[in-house]
Amino acid sequence: VNYDETFAPTPTFNSLRLLFSTACLKRWKVRTFDVKVAFLHSLIDKPAYVWPLMGMDVPKHKVLKLNKALYGTKQASRCWWLHLKSILQRIGFVNNKEDPSTYTLNRGNEQAILWVHGDDGALTVSSDMLMKILITQLNLYLKIVWDNAVNGLVGISITPTEDGFKFWQPDLIDKLTGLTPSKIVAKTPLPMNCQLESTYSSNVMDKPYLRRIGILLYIAQASRPDITYALNYLARSMGILISNSSPLLEMRCFVDANWGGEGNRSTHGYVTFHGTNPIGWQSKRQTTIAASTAQAEYMALSFAAKEMLWLYNLFFDILKNPIPILYSDNRTAIGISTETMNRKQTRHLIRDFNTINEFITTHKIKLEWISTNDQLADILTKSLGNVKHGYFVSKLTYS
Repeated sequence: VNYDETFAPTPTFNSLRLLFSTACLKRWKVRTFDVKVAFLHSLIDKPAYVWPLMGMDVPKHKVLKLNKALYGTKQASRCWWLHLKSILQRIGFVNNKEDPSTYTLNRGNEQAILWVHGDDGALTVSSDMLMKILITQLNLYLKIVWDNAVNGLVGISITPTEDGFKFWQPDLIDKLTGLTPSKIVAKTPLPMNCQLESTYSSNVMDKPYLRRIGILLYIAQASRPDITYALNYLARSMGILISNSSPLLEMRCFVDANWGGEGNRSTHGYVTFHGTNPIGWQSKRQTTIAASTAQAEYMALSFAAKEMLWLYNLFFDILKNPIPILYSDNRTAIGISTETMNRKQTRHLIRDFNTINEFITTHKIKLEWISTNDQLADILTKSLGNVKHGYFVSKLTYS
């Protein structure tokens, strides 16, 4: 065996959206790039040999020893990640512990954030001069093609607008609609109170169905939070605008839960904003059965708080954001979380869910009540009617 370690981290969509949100709100420039033959820049970490290709002048019974992490070798991705990491550290970047394929740089009053996925990446910096310096330094070590204008990354079209960037996936959506026999556009992802019977669910688990769900899940994670609940529901059995219009760099997270449902398991959802820009979202069935709406909401708050603090800490050394805020429309769950109400009804819940109380007590987050009519996470927990669905979509900063 010619390898030991093969793991190489890949960055999240959340950190990519946070990078662009930071660039917009701070009025920083963004450049995207592609590293040519990236893997061949890095040395292979273990002796590895290959058979010579047909036509090569190699003595009989001889093999070739690899010097570089050739594409196709098991450890190539990891070797490239370690090689790039060492280069960036020489330049002055710090590898982010929260997301190991993102990097930050503080150089006097100048700052930069770098996001790398394989051989593609994005760089945002606080000044044109620092951008020129970093591009020059990186070009000394790597063969990089720098895009003159931002147009896309990892299958996401990123279109500059007057006040920011639009994240959308028109090509992938067009491809998907070509797979389906119907071209009818629905006003909402699911009908209200939709219930799939188990007999129906088993009949649709064919390859075309699974393929469409897989494509849609990628789209939902990258640029379409409004279809996240519908896909979460179906998998059981428009694009966002990143804008510079908000004067604040605060993080806000809207959290909701829909108690009960199939198998008595609740569904929770949350969407996190950086300023006015949605950067992270999730819709998920809870694995622990909640005995009441308040319990479901309390567990949802714990899940959301952990995710929001992860995002908050991601670029904390650069952003220095105000304390993030969670919004819930359930006063009982808020009372339990802030310990201003008797916790008898939640005492049987596992300790993991009590982290929300610790975060509030130590002033890592704030928790505030919000009206159900303004609870944006509602769109991630259940199917809504046309009017309410449309209203929440507009609040998610859509074109």
